[in-house]
Amino acid sequence: MTQQMATLMQLQRSRADPAPWKRPQSRLSEKSGGIQNLRMNYMKRLWKHRAEWRHMEEGKMAKTVKTLCFLGRGALVQALVISRLDYCNSLLAGLPACAIRPLQLIQNAAARLVFNLPKFSHTTPLLRCLQWLPITARIHFKTMVLAYHAANGSGPSYIQDMVKLYTPARALRSASTKRLAAPSLRRGPKFPSAKRRGFAILAPKWWNELPIEIRTAESLHIFRSRLKTHLFRLHLER
Repeated sequence: MTQQMATLMQLQRSRADPAPWKRPQSRLSEKSGGIQNLRMNYMKRLWKHRAEWRHMEEGKMAKTVKTLCFLGRGALVQALVISRLDYCNSLLAGLPACAIRPLQLIQNAAARLVFNLPKFSHTTPLLRCLQWLPITARIHFKTMVLAYHAANGSGPSYIQDMVKLYTPARALRSASTKRLAAPSLRRGPKFPSAKRRGFAILAPKWWNELPIEIRTAESLHIFRSRLKTHLFRLHLER
């Protein structure tokens, strides 16, 4: 009983102390080195999860998962694997394909486990059947959802400060298409490649490439539905 009371008091102190829960704004307001460190830490975690997943795929856990029904395997993999792949994946926007490939291999292995298929089975039909977007599309999806919040004024202030709606100098038809203003590349990180990988650069570029019916969606639910259908067609129906 004494140990439980001590644990509760420790939790209350941690909640009362805001120091451990730093706002993301303080991290995003740092220079490009801070963003790069966030990406590196995120990739290190994912590589750790990849090792855990390989152990799960090849060990006793895989035998346990395979004894479940199809819906059970899908729910378990969705909870243990896909949720980790989606966590903070917008930090990976703009990275080269070689950095994204290890995560795609994890998703491919997860799809094979759901269908209980051999290691080298083709995964595109599996992803299509499960309606799972590939990793690149999932990163694109998360980035566009953040851009939607910023464009509609429902996101955090530090996200809204990064992107602005395009306002023409005079009344034009494009004013009603909800486009985002493309920022200048003159300011920002020292290296050009780092400039083009930032959210403030990629979000307006990807947003303006979306069809107008997606950009002008009436609600977040409609936007997410149309965006997923659009990305699904681009990546899995070619």
